[in-house]
Amino acid sequence: VITPETEQFVHHFVVTASFETDSCERTRNMVAGWGPGESALMLPEHVGVPFFGEGNFNSINIQIHYDNPLEIENQYDSSGMRFYYVLEPREQEATYLQVGDPLIRLRDVEIGDGLSEWSFDCASTCSSFALGGQPVTVISEGLHMHKSGVRMIHSQIRNGQVVRSAKIDVYDFEHQGNFEPRNVPYEVQPGDSFQTTCYYRDGNTFGLSSQEEMCVAFLLYYPAKRFAFGGSQLPWLCGYGLDFFPPCDARLTNQSVATDDGLGRVFGSSAESCDAESDAPGENETESGGNNVSTVSVLAMAFALAFVATIP
Repeated sequence: VITPETEQFVHHFVVTASFETDSCERTRNMVAGWGPGESALMLPEHVGVPFFGEGNFNSINIQIHYDNPLEIENQYDSSGMRFYYVLEPREQEATYLQVGDPLIRLRDVEIGDGLSEWSFDCASTCSSFALGGQPVTVISEGLHMHKSGVRMIHSQIRNGQVVRSAKIDVYDFEHQGNFEPRNVPYEVQPGDSFQTTCYYRDGNTFGLSSQEEMCVAFLLYYPAKRFAFGGSQLPWLCGYGLDFFPPCDARLTNQSVATDDGLGRVFGSSAESCDAESDAPGENETESGGNNVSTVSVLAMAFALAFVATIP
């Protein structure tokens, strides 16, 4: 739910959960996220996120990121997130797999002027270890960069062949902070690998600020996979700089790109406007103004994230 008076400053939400009852710390157990332009999310009827009770999440941390480049003072925001729940536990538990550079291990690393490509390869050893011989189903996929991002692609690879890709050929941060490709649910099998590639133009450095850059793919999937690490339950993730967990430590390669042709775009190019003319002659002609579609800002509406939690 976005406060209308401060909607221009609300950039995105990250919601994490803890098994502790009195914890306000952010954890790696991501249960929801939102960015401008995203619609509400309803989980399948057999899938939920278990809250409250022994062995379930018992506290929630909602982190709201703001963007106020003009440094406008005295702004007070009351935005939040609305969860819907059922009393009967669902059959499957959903959670997020984060791929690319989810821990921002590249923080403060310079991207540089011009066009550049940064690619993170998550080896098959990660899914083989995490999945324990059983596949999982991905039901939502989000691709995230910041202001200097111009293209992003996330590929699933099996036996050396790309079996599917989600991509944003023309990424525009001003229109949407987290793109969600429209894909049908798909399976990730043990032994699958991932490649997450981000392209930037005149990037600054990597970091959490909107003026810095990120490269993360968020995959909402079920059933949830966790493994014991350091006395706690660590959610499945695969990213750069996970030297403490070698099976899921992604390999980074980066290079400069000479021209826009090197971006590998398949569809579209960035433009200020797009004019379409009718080719229907005579009396069947309609005014071109009828083709203009007004975009209603999702932020201007009372936004509700229909995310189902289960309470035993």
